[in-house]
Amino acid sequence: MRDIDTPERMLPLTPAVFHILLALSDRELHGYGIMQEVVKHTEGAMQLGPGTLYGCLKRMLASSLVEEADERPDPGLDDERRRYYRATNFGQRVVRAEANRLAAAVRAARRKKMLLSAQPFRRRNDAAKTFERYGPYTQCLAFISRIALLLSGRFSQSLRPPDGLTVSRSIP
Repeated sequence: MRDIDTPERMLPLTPAVFHILLALSDRELHGYGIMQEVVKHTEGAMQLGPGTLYGCLKRMLASSLVEEADERPDPGLDDERRRYYRATNFGQRVVRAEANRLAAAVRAARRKKMLLSAQPFRRRNDAAKTFERYGPYTQCLAFISRIALLLSGRFSQSLRPPDGLTVSRSIP
């Protein structure tokens, strides 16, 4: 049982925990599936190793952010040794609160003109060029902006994962 009753008391999340919860926000995944989803969401900027992943999952299970799934998606096509995880309702509230916290940081960075634009990267090369030209902080803020748009539901129908997010309107 968790001793922290509000999502805000869990914040800030580590990047690994945030991305694990983000990967589990819309479906159940096994460990390797979580690792692959994190690579997709971050366009390769973050790669979780097994030690990091399973250490985080152990702590997240203890904090009731995630739980093991009782049923397997398709037992006939799956290795029975795999454990599937899903975000709990509390985990969903925590990742949403963290996305809102990060969105506030993005807005502050935007006011300080730390971001290149409100539009996300349209191609993978755009992310690499931005990183080379402006450094990891600006790239990170632009990526967080995209995640905040996704989680807040403030995006148009032009959203197309996993090659990258295309958003036609930005957070004001």
